[in-house]
Amino acid sequence: MNEAFKKLIFEIKYTPSPAFENVKVLEAKLNDKKVFSIKFASDYLIPYVEMEEFLKCLNKNFKYKASPYFEVAVVSPKLNEVKKYVS
Repeated sequence: MNEAFKKLIFEIKYTPSPAFENVKVLEAKLNDKKVFSIKFASDYLIPYVEMEEFLKCLNKNFKYKASPYFEVAVVSPKLNEVKKYVS
């Protein structure tokens, strides 16, 4: 796991999304910039002990843009499915 991901672990926070019912938004910031945002279609929260697995999932499935930002994705509560989120 690279250093950027290690730093993100400690800065991740959950916020409710006012646009959707029962949707949580997972955000992480690096150097005061949002580097990824993920919408969860349930109230499921990832326990800290599962964070490493979650980050592996990000590394495998997320595509980097030209900027240091990640694409937004919908992640299932069980981490067995990652889909691009098209806004």
